Amino acid sequence: MKIYRQLTVGLTAGAMLVAALPALATDAAATAPKTEAVAKKAETAKCLTAAREKYFKAMAASREAYDKKRLAAWDAYSAALKPAQEKRNDAVRTAVVNWESSMKSVRETLSAALEKAKQEGDSKAAREAALKAFKLARESAAKTREEAVKAAKESFRSTLEAEREKRTSAVKSAKDILRTAWDSAKEVWKMDRDACKPASAQ
Repeated sequence: MKIYRQLTVGLTAGAMLVAALPALATDAAATAPKTEAVAKKAETAKCLTAAREKYFKAMAASREAYDKKRLAAWDAYSAALKPAQEKRNDAVRTAVVNWESSMKSVRETLSAALEKAKQEGDSKAAREAALKAFKLARESAAKTREEAVKAAKESFRSTLEAEREKRTSAVKSAKDILRTAWDSAKEVWKMDRDACKPASAQ
């Protein structure tokens, strides 16, 4: 009798399990698409993250290249400016030294002329002629100095403008390259982003 009851209970449990199998199969079938969707979503997110990192790296590399070119342009400008300044300063110093030498010679000439006039009776006409010659020589020496200084400054200014144009052109070229690189990076990002999307979403 006891064995009969155990057998009856076992058969009943087996029948219940068999009856539940279709429901379990239905639940598994319903769960499978959800699991697949979650996996695809995670894969898409991973793909987008990689594409985004690639985009930011490209942008950063382009910016770094631009900064190097811009700094190189400024360094070249500074390097060219220093010798130009030295050349201008040397020319100005030379003009001043030459003027001082000329003025010394002019004063010596005046002294000699006045001394000669004195020895010849200190005539008014001789003194006036000596003073007139001195003034003319002094004005000529001053004019020569001014022209030399002006030429030195103009030469420096011309060099400065030329180097500025070179610097500006180099920086502009670097900016154009940067802009093109960024535009290219954006296009690549768009393509990579679209490639990450599931076929059904494209």
